[in-house]
Amino acid sequence: MVVGQPLWAGVDAGKSDHYCVVIDADGKRLLSRRVANDEAALLELINAITALAGGGELTWAIDLNAGGAAPADRLVDRR
Repeated sequence: MVVGQPLWAGVDAGKSDHYCVVIDADGKRLLSRRVANDEAALLELINAITALAGGGELTWAIDLNAGGAAPADRLVDRR
């Protein structure tokens, strides 16, 4: 069985766009992406990050939990 790697995903939430950076345990940046504040775009981002983790532990940090960030926060909670 292949065990994935632990990753950390940080989201800087904005009204129309969010910025996300994913790092590994060594601090290496694996992904840096701007994504629209749109459910389909956010799900695509979440799926891409989940795939990067490969089943390993995935820790999320979102700088806001209301207003413009609420959709992203809600979608991450469902994962």
